[in-house]
Amino acid sequence: MSLAHRIIVISPGGAHGRGGIGRHVRYVTRHLQDSESPWRPRVLDSYGQSPRQMPARFALCMLFIMAQAFRSRTTLVHVHMAADGSAVRKLALVCIAKLIRAPVLLHVHGSRLADFYTELPSAAKALLRWSMSRADAVIALGAYWKHFLTGEIALDPLRVHVMPNAVPAGRTPKLIREDAQSCRILFLGRVGARKGVPTLLQALSLLLDARSDWRLICAGDGEIAPHAEMAARFGVADRVTFTGWVDEEDAAKLLASADLLVLPSKNEGLPMAILEAMAHGLPVISTPVGAISDVVIPGKTGLLAPVGDVDQLASALRQLIDCPEMRRRMGAAALDAFTKEYSIGPYCERLTSIYQKLLTHAE
Repeated sequence: MSLAHRIIVISPGGAHGRGGIGRHVRYVTRHLQDSESPWRPRVLDSYGQSPRQMPARFALCMLFIMAQAFRSRTTLVHVHMAADGSAVRKLALVCIAKLIRAPVLLHVHGSRLADFYTELPSAAKALLRWSMSRADAVIALGAYWKHFLTGEIALDPLRVHVMPNAVPAGRTPKLIREDAQSCRILFLGRVGARKGVPTLLQALSLLLDARSDWRLICAGDGEIAPHAEMAARFGVADRVTFTGWVDEEDAAKLLASADLLVLPSKNEGLPMAILEAMAHGLPVISTPVGAISDVVIPGKTGLLAPVGDVDQLASALRQLIDCPEMRRRMGAAALDAFTKEYSIGPYCERLTSIYQKLLTHAE
């Protein structure tokens, strides 16, 4: 039977979703197509473009999974799960898939999954643990998340695979500017408190005396108007540009023209923006949450500051703003780390190996 019909990938927004999960699924499916791999997953959108579409999309996913039982073929269900409502919906799909004896690969992305679990009552925690344990294999984005899944959720460590996200190589040529004393800082993500934008704007207000000129490009949708007002209150509005949402092509251009990426998030899985920055040879300033500390090595590929610590974030920014040589050195190390550990090709080879093992075992 053709491998093209044996993998169902369930993701919010499908391969066209704007968020990190959507970008991840898009990169994987595109690579499998471009490399002429025999694996051709069918991607199902479990959410749609708005909350109104979610019930219908979820129902269609459920019906599609159940229909596989009537086709008398083994089909693997690869479920991408976040926190909150996503966890409830996706774990329901996991249970439905197991009812028809389909092998299930559960891919855990949720940036606030640990917080979500902690806030649940005891009975709901037990139900979540039981539902996640139905999966035949689970992908964790890093060491922190494997520890959470095997500790708090009590999953079998042999079923949990640590697989950091992966991205394609940067395809937009690096823009070399003549003025080495200027520094273009890029924020790439949803504008809001969870991604640390208020902390970032306050930290930048402490750097108006930096030796080098700097500018911040804040690229992403979200709460733009209130944060633009906040930039004005902190006295940095003339140095900060809010672009709104950018597509993949425009994001690549911004990465190619930037000198560093900053993402001072409160919680994360493993941000695609950090890996995309590394693929473009950029140093990264972020926070040690989720799997970020597996990727951003302080003093080597970037710098880390504690969540919400304005002074430490300002210090990290000042170091890279005022030292072009440090930026170049860390950027080169980031690109090298990306090439060795976070490239999409080896990632897809490992992923399809898991597909093959689960399908073979199910038969």
